[in-house]
Amino acid sequence: MRYPALEAYFCKDEPLCSEFPTIARMMNAIQAVDPDHYCYANLFPAGPAEHLQALGVATYREYVQRYLNEVPATFLSFDEYPLVTNPGSSVRLIKDTWYEDLEIVADEARKANKKFWAFALTCPHVVYPVPTLSDLRLQLYSDLAYGAQVLRNVPIGVVDECRTPTSRSLAATFNAGPNTYVAYNPTNMEEAKELFFNRKIYGVVYIPSDYEEKMLGGSQANVAIYVDASYFLMYRQAFQELVTSIGSTGAMVEFQRLIAKGAVAGEDAALVAYHELQDGELLGGEVDALPCAGHAVRSRVQREVAAGEDVCDAPRGLAGHGPDAR
Repeated sequence: MRYPALEAYFCKDEPLCSEFPTIARMMNAIQAVDPDHYCYANLFPAGPAEHLQALGVATYREYVQRYLNEVPATFLSFDEYPLVTNPGSSVRLIKDTWYEDLEIVADEARKANKKFWAFALTCPHVVYPVPTLSDLRLQLYSDLAYGAQVLRNVPIGVVDECRTPTSRSLAATFNAGPNTYVAYNPTNMEEAKELFFNRKIYGVVYIPSDYEEKMLGGSQANVAIYVDASYFLMYRQAFQELVTSIGSTGAMVEFQRLIAKGAVAGEDAALVAYHELQDGELLGGEVDALPCAGHAVRSRVQREVAAGEDVCDAPRGLAGHGPDAR
């Protein structure tokens, strides 16, 4: 299947154990036709004894183990929305099974040598409240602590001053991967920075006016990327996917980190580190505290950066994966 919007095949949400054989047959049939796109199902969270009985198991760990043993999924996915409210109350409560479930899923995924996805509560329904920014951070950072590694669907902006078929083709690649998407096309960097400091986007790609001329003329074309260094999850995902996309064109990446711990540029100073990839070796260094939050730190990342290479200094780990928070 070559359709560009196709990411994967979602085979079943919250299956019972009795449905595992059907899901396995479905996945095998799909993969025989389209091995280039993955299949997955999303598991139930734990619950009381009657819930486990309905699933067909005695314990939640047994449920997860049976899925991994019986279904040929490439990763483990589950959703547990941990924040709830009682009827008539606005007080948020954390489900007492949440961290135990995270521990079981993370442990069984490690044993099976598979990654896991953990979906976060992002919209209200039934007993689940409208999540605040603190609620989202609690969920995502907890997923991080248990070993999930990737945030999906990170919004970015593209400033295209070239406005040619070549530059538009480059911009289109930023929507091709699973981890970033172009949410805005600001006309200049000032508009882009405003979006950035207002938390509308977590990265900016700047394509200069001479991009096509240099690319077609055989000269070295430079493309600048700005990513949020105050949120290492956004920083890591946006950085790696953008560098991979730009590097595939042969252009040089000029990497700049925006420090945006506050909502307004100029409020915070920050001590940051830079890494530079030269001749396949990762180098490191430090710069002094920046005079304002909106300033950027420059470094060069050579186009030899390979897809998936860990070239940033952000800690490893998180949300298995998604805003979704997968």
